Amino acid sequence: MSILHRWVKRKVNALIKKYGTRDPFELAEALGIIIVIGKMRNISGAYLYHERQRTIFINEELDEFERIVVMAHELGHAELHRYENCYFIKNKTLLLTSKLEIQANCFAAELLIDETAISGSYLEQITLDEVACHFCVPVELVKLKEF
Repeated sequence: MSILHRWVKRKVNALIKKYGTRDPFELAEALGIIIVIGKMRNISGAYLYHERQRTIFINEELDEFERIVVMAHELGHAELHRYENCYFIKNKTLLLTSKLEIQANCFAAELLIDETAISGSYLEQITLDEVACHFCVPVELVKLKEF
């Protein structure tokens, strides 16, 4: 596990411990982040920092599971890249190689995939696709998760 990934994992685990939840919507609310759900065309989500206020925008056309993944990703930006404005573009952001997007994806993976919910011996017997299905996340996030 890289130093960067350990840092992201520690950050996520501290939030989960402090607030008692892995739900990115509950965490954002607890952190005082404004959540706006509305029409956004081809953008799935965005994070905006303006006048000391953090705001996450989520496209209302996403299904429940997509909303959770996008929210976790944008929460990653809010926590890891507080002063950077970032956009989650459907079908592209999970594949990007920019440092900020990889970090936000790692944050989402650590937040949404609870390794304690799957025993080690069982984890060795299932595929990445099965893990993704179990946690209702894209397989790209499973590949980023450090078990």
